[in-house]
Amino acid sequence: MRYRQPLTIPMRLARGAGALDRQIADGIADAVGRGLLAPGARMPSTRTLAAALGVSRGVATAAYEDLCARGRLVARHGSGTYVTGTHPVPPPAVRTGAVIDMTPGPAATAFPLAAWRAAWRVAGLHQPPGGPPPPLGLPDLRDALATHLVRTRGLVLHGYQVVVTDGTTHALSALLTVLVPGGARVGLDEVVPPWLHRVVAGHARPVARPTGQDCAAVVATPDGAAPLGRVLPATRRAAMLRWAARTGGCLISVDQGAAFTRHEALLCAGGHAGTVLLGDFTDLFTPALRIGYAVLPTRLADDYAGLVDGRDGSPSWVDQRALAHLLRTGAVERAMHRAAQARNRHDRYVRHALGRHGTVRTAIAGTVLLHPAGWSPDRVAAGAAARGVRVPRLADYHWHRRDTPDALVIGYGHLAEAPLCRALTVLTRVIGGSTTGSQPYRPTTGVRVRPAPPVDVR
Repeated sequence: MRYRQPLTIPMRLARGAGALDRQIADGIADAVGRGLLAPGARMPSTRTLAAALGVSRGVATAAYEDLCARGRLVARHGSGTYVTGTHPVPPPAVRTGAVIDMTPGPAATAFPLAAWRAAWRVAGLHQPPGGPPPPLGLPDLRDALATHLVRTRGLVLHGYQVVVTDGTTHALSALLTVLVPGGARVGLDEVVPPWLHRVVAGHARPVARPTGQDCAAVVATPDGAAPLGRVLPATRRAAMLRWAARTGGCLISVDQGAAFTRHEALLCAGGHAGTVLLGDFTDLFTPALRIGYAVLPTRLADDYAGLVDGRDGSPSWVDQRALAHLLRTGAVERAMHRAAQARNRHDRYVRHALGRHGTVRTAIAGTVLLHPAGWSPDRVAAGAAARGVRVPRLADYHWHRRDTPDALVIGYGHLAEAPLCRALTVLTRVIGGSTTGSQPYRPTTGVRVRPAPPVDVR
């Protein structure tokens, strides 16, 4: 059956107040003028219009003829009647200048889009279940995650279960609800990112570098956290494991940058039943993919399942299917390898461009700290911001000690090659006190890349 275009604009006819066909024509013309009917929009047929307004078809035909004469409508034989003109060109947006943000972030450019599309096609071949996924996740994804963690992190999973989470934040919040009574103390070992501190503070009283038996749990980031990094040394890891064994407390290890590091996870350092590992794929893909994992002692898995069962926000069935396919086919490991190669290459660019302007110190993967050498980090950050490059300072982080030297936090792991080179050009010119005359930064570290376009930093 052929589709009948309905009347989509409000219209009232006042009988006895003039010719009906003229009222219809004026109403349609007014709608076109106010943008209620876009140029190129298909109009109802005269039969449909007459039925909608309760007039004869002759009146509707006369109204359309009037509008065609005014140039508001055009009749196309065998097709219908349309509003004249083409789609209007929207007014140009006000350009404020593109901003290159060097705040450390996930490597969104590493997302394997083609593989993700293929994984969704495969997931679509399966009949969706009649209810939500199991609270601990689809068995197929849990098996794929376990295999992936054994291969890439060297975990010993005897006595543990790998469960699917809605990301690290959600998993940590749920786990603290299970483990920590109200008002208890939770230790935060080493410098942690602000989001992690907020999660812990929402459930307990956070304390720094805990010792003894004064804490119900300890949360640590063994592989470091942006921007400082500070990978936990082996001696400190061993001390934390001894604390968990001696007190019966839970040691919660949060993976940060696990796709780009190969340090031993706390979970496999001693196989103690009080250790937990939380992680997700944010550092590799994007925060929009809200799927993570938790490696829990078997004794905690049932409690965790009872807490998250029926809660909103768990990963969707199709997302879990798709991620399982990516893991099974090796797409995740290949993405890890490509992203690590890109970050290593970009790390050389950063050191080559900025090394002569100060001390460059490695933080976490994809981030370095640039310490001052005769210039002010605050001045450089302000100058770069005026030229379209946002660079945070160490002093911008709430836990920064005011008695320690400030530094620029150079996050590059999330940037593609061209914007990174443009940002480095701006930074070198600002630090050097030059606005014109110097050449745009081009890598000369033995790696052939496409040169970045010139940068106007006036």
